[in-house]
Amino acid sequence: MKIAMTLTLAKKILKLPEGASNGDLRRCYIKAVNKYHPDKQGGCVKKFRIVKQAMEYFTNESALLSSRLVINKTLNQHSIEQYKLNIRT
Repeated sequence: MKIAMTLTLAKKILKLPEGASNGDLRRCYIKAVNKYHPDKQGGCVKKFRIVKQAMEYFTNESALLSSRLVINKTLNQHSIEQYKLNIRT
């Protein structure tokens, strides 16, 4: 069962502190995975999947941001080259 994940919800699920680093994100994720892992006593498949989905949200957002940065850098470089061509003519 997938839920509509948001930044606020993902932070809440992983108990991520404000201004957390990538290392904090990883530590919070591991702690939550260990707590809810189905093979552990007291584990819960449903909660485990939600924790994984929260982490996927951050992973996907990070990948999306990286691709946007690459696209913007490429567009900026193209604009600079186009500007230089316009000056020469």
